[in-house]
Amino acid sequence: MKFKSLLVLLVSLTFFVTKANAGIIHESANLGTMGDFGVGLDQDQFIASRFSIESTYEVTAFGGHFLTTFGSVWGAIVALPDSSSTSFPEFAPGSIEQHAITYALFDTNGIATDARASTDITLEAGDYALIFGGSGWFGATGSGSMAISGSDIMGQHYDSGQVSAPNASYFIAYSEYVNNGWELQGWREDNALYAAAPRFVIEGNAASVDEPATFSMFLLAFMFAGSRLRKRVNLK
Repeated sequence: MKFKSLLVLLVSLTFFVTKANAGIIHESANLGTMGDFGVGLDQDQFIASRFSIESTYEVTAFGGHFLTTFGSVWGAIVALPDSSSTSFPEFAPGSIEQHAITYALFDTNGIATDARASTDITLEAGDYALIFGGSGWFGATGSGSMAISGSDIMGQHYDSGQVSAPNASYFIAYSEYVNNGWELQGWREDNALYAAAPRFVIEGNAASVDEPATFSMFLLAFMFAGSRLRKRVNLK
């Protein structure tokens, strides 16, 4: 019986401190048909999806449903000031390189895919955005297109079969033509993106209890179990 009590206690403690596998932290839309595209990613247009987390997460990968052409595009995670549907980064689009929490380059070689890039960062509870864009930033060299459902700005119709999640929220950075060149002026809301349903994905796990805390809890468990066993021996 004494070993049974110890085993039950240790199993319960192990369950308590084991990392909870969250899998998908954020998914703005379901995965639709590969190959239907509409909204562009390039040096003059960034597309973003807001997301919020209520506890600490370890992010292991991020990406979305798109293809790249003539080189790579970039993806970056940045902080937002709040969780409102009108929240934007507190910096100009042109300074995104200085404010990215993490970033990665994607090159699908012209093939439509639900792409992922690995990362290893910890995000505290708060509000964030995953943003994609093209050449000229983070060393990206190309452009790309994200799958959508609906019509793009050129009037062409696409139907990827993707549907935005109920809590999905998007925004965009368009470009302005200034002094014979493109210049990003600011972030803007684009309500049409909810119907278009571009797919952004953040993957990871709920943060585990830190190692010192885990060791201390196991040590206390052994001490408690030992104390119980000694008391039983003394009673006999």
